[in-house]
Amino acid sequence: MGYHYPPGVQEWMIPGNRPEDEWAELVTEELEAELHRAIRDGEVPEWTTLDDLWGVLEEVEMELAGEAVSPGQVAEEAMRRYIERMESMESEDEGEEVA
Repeated sequence: MGYHYPPGVQEWMIPGNRPEDEWAELVTEELEAELHRAIRDGEVPEWTTLDDLWGVLEEVEMELAGEAVSPGQVAEEAMRRYIERMESMESEDEGEEVA
């Protein structure tokens, strides 16, 4: 089945078919696996979702842009930073309760 694209448009230009879309899907799959592992290992609460991680993931992707890293490495770094922030917030909350 052939598609009729406007002049100059190729299949890889269509959202979902671009290389960066494929990369984003791979990172998301890896991040989801990291999240399940972290929940299983008790590193994050079981109510944690991918939505909680998007901000951290965006930071990591911007910092590592142009670096030779795998989707798994990006996901691992995002999860590591999220866990660090959660632990930091918990320790700040404990400090406020003591005061």
